[in-house]
Amino acid sequence: MSEDTISIARRLLQVLLPLGKSVTAELRHTGQLMAPGHYQTLGTLYLRTSNLSDLAEIQGVSLPTMSNTVTSLEQQGWVKRKRSEKDRRVVMVELTPAGCDKLGELTDTVLTMLVSLLNKTSSEERESLSTGISVLECIFDTISLPRDPD
Repeated sequence: MSEDTISIARRLLQVLLPLGKSVTAELRHTGQLMAPGHYQTLGTLYLRTSNLSDLAEIQGVSLPTMSNTVTSLEQQGWVKRKRSEKDRRVVMVELTPAGCDKLGELTDTVLTMLVSLLNKTSSEERESLSTGISVLECIFDTISLPRDPD
């Protein structure tokens, strides 16, 4: 592994961690989110129905913590638990239509924040950033966001 590659990886982490904190702070500031893990949980469930164990593993939290998160989201009407038809012992968690709407609202809020930040940069900087993001899209699996203009 070259020093250049290590340096790029370090710089990427130095941007991603504060970006995640900024997103969480914006969602809390607007009063749209009760806990940091809620946005990620809704996003995960937008992509696929999951069981509690998978959700906990994806977010790197304990099963009781994820159970509490799901209970909180369930009380808001954003997710629902459903027994697996294949194995009644397995409880799946799925996004409700209200949860999908909420995820769209949260995503709109985050996009507005990001656009505001990006508007402070020059067109050359935005073009450079766009090129870098294209590289990241080739490296990582990308997702469609709720309310994607596609």
